[in-house]
Amino acid sequence: MQTFLAITGLSNALISLGLGFLVLAKDRKKLVHQLFFLMSFSIFAWAIGYFFWLRQFSDWELALFWARVLTVGSIFVPIFHMHWLAAYLDIFRKNRYMIWYSYAQGIFFLAFSFSPLMVSGVKPFRDIFTFWPQPGILYHFYLFNFLISLLYSTYLLISQYRKSQGMKKLKIKYLMLASFVGYVSGCSNFPLWYGIPIIPVTNVLFSFFPFFIGYAIVKHHLMDIKLVLKKSTVLLASIGTILAYLIGVRYLSLKFFPSGGFWIDILLVLTSISIYPAIKNFYLKLANKYFFSSLYNFPELVGSLSEKISSTLDINDIYTYLNDSFYFAFYPKNFSLLLYEKLNQEFSLKYSSNLDLTSRTKLLKNINQLVGVINQQKIIFIDDLALSADNEIKTIAQEIRKMRVSFL
Repeated sequence: MQTFLAITGLSNALISLGLGFLVLAKDRKKLVHQLFFLMSFSIFAWAIGYFFWLRQFSDWELALFWARVLTVGSIFVPIFHMHWLAAYLDIFRKNRYMIWYSYAQGIFFLAFSFSPLMVSGVKPFRDIFTFWPQPGILYHFYLFNFLISLLYSTYLLISQYRKSQGMKKLKIKYLMLASFVGYVSGCSNFPLWYGIPIIPVTNVLFSFFPFFIGYAIVKHHLMDIKLVLKKSTVLLASIGTILAYLIGVRYLSLKFFPSGGFWIDILLVLTSISIYPAIKNFYLKLANKYFFSSLYNFPELVGSLSEKISSTLDINDIYTYLNDSFYFAFYPKNFSLLLYEKLNQEFSLKYSSNLDLTSRTKLLKNINQLVGVINQQKIIFIDDLALSADNEIKTIAQEIRKMRVSFL
């Protein structure tokens, strides 16, 4: 059990830190991104302390040290979580006094985090845990403030959920789910501090806290880090494939050709360098195809398209160039081009690939009912429109979504 919980701590640490860096890499100047990173780093500090503390089976001093490290992380997790929620929901000003109070009490407890006043020591719990932390006198007050922060963050989410509509309501729903799972699983560690024999087996669920937030980020544009996430995924997948190739071939070479070490290493380096671009392009294509938006080079795409358009006066060639450009950027199953006729105040279909006549007629009919929305001259995500619009437009958007149209 002790080793199992240690592994859950390491998993929580790596997932939280990775997601934190992804969000920060998107825009490190935005406060909401900075706070998300700080929250993720606090989770990392708590979870990595959790891992190293539970990895101690004989060293009392090291176990106590890491138990105090995890306490430092746990002090600031609810504080940064509350501040991040207030910043993301744009309600900081209304709740600034509560947030300032949270920081003040957090700094106070931090000052005593490595003293016996917070964690008095560690001692065995039956034959299950070699060293389990024991609370100091200040720990009781810290735990009380922790619960106050938890309840206040829950209040913020519920109050905003009731006021919101459409996509924003759905985003808050995922945040509520993430917060519930995170706090319930994290709080399962407290009873044993007070001798209540509840084993924190639900700590493994804490990984779902960043997972649900990550899902909301990627699926519902919560903080617009999808591009960063995909770039990282492509890079990691490419490097992982190269490493698997190197390890596999090196293992086989040692087994069958033990004397050819130097030359085999040279060959491996050269082949790895030569195949890396092809591997990266393979994963790039998969990412573009299955993660919705793409990793194309925008200046190159526009430059190439401008050059092709300026080389012809044939409008059909231009439509084809547009189709080809969108295909290699997004890999869509269908691309259609509609032009707005000012005289008739409606759209006409000028070009389409892979749409039969019935689907074209249906598409035109539905889109011409959205002229007012389309005239806002913004990219329209059909999923968002189907959730956040009024009933009439929502019905039209749902019909378009049935045709597997992603955006206009």
